[in-house]
Amino acid sequence: MTNRRRRGLLVSPPVSTSKLSVHAIVAGARTLIPRKRVLPRKLREAIALRVSAVNECPVCSSIHERLATRLGLEPGEVRAVRGGEAPSVDPRAEIALRYAEERTLGRRSPKIYAALEGAFTRAEQDEIDWVVDRMTFNNAFNNTWEAVLPGAAARRERLRR
Repeated sequence: MTNRRRRGLLVSPPVSTSKLSVHAIVAGARTLIPRKRVLPRKLREAIALRVSAVNECPVCSSIHERLATRLGLEPGEVRAVRGGEAPSVDPRAEIALRYAEERTLGRRSPKIYAALEGAFTRAEQDEIDWVVDRMTFNNAFNNTWEAVLPGAAARRERLRR
């Protein structure tokens, strides 16, 4: 399709809603990609899993649970992360998970923020924020669509097991 003129204005050809949605998602995703990754993959997945649990998104939780186990988290560690605990005795992981939960819930504990600033570099803090924000967006998106798609209730129940 080509652009055409209507009343002297250049008008783009009509775009279907489904194509527009896909393009909007792709464009949004590109802006959410971090420039440089500095956190260990295992910690990044633990944060994503914790945020998905806080936001009660079974789709994202099941996906990130599988990814976390592939990266080396044991089933007990996965349960701990979902419940808000650190996957190991790593104090940095505990701080990151507590901060991720606080940020996801919209709370701002000065004690946790101070601990984060003391334990992580500015680049690491930026990446933690990126993971939390990206997962919160993805969780909201998935929870919204899962609520309206046919068979969503059965799928969500199956994913919770």
